[in-house]
Amino acid sequence: MRMTKLQVELMEYGANKGKFVGRVHFNNAYDASIEIPLSDEVARKVLEVCAEQVVQAGKDTAEMMTAQVIEATNAVQRITQE
Repeated sequence: MRMTKLQVELMEYGANKGKFVGRVHFNNAYDASIEIPLSDEVARKVLEVCAEQVVQAGKDTAEMMTAQVIEATNAVQRITQE
């Protein structure tokens, strides 16, 4: 069996409001599949494993956006100085 999908979602309404729920999907060589639900506790453990990469992705995005703003500001300054 190989994992084909992992999904974690924060519930915003209903009995599980404020809790994370998830599902993990597996397929085998014969295209048979199984889906296993993940509890709030297990989903939080998955998120803990991912947390460092989420923080780094946020930092990378902020740096990229800052560079784009600086570049756009410089372009506007050049145009207005002409």
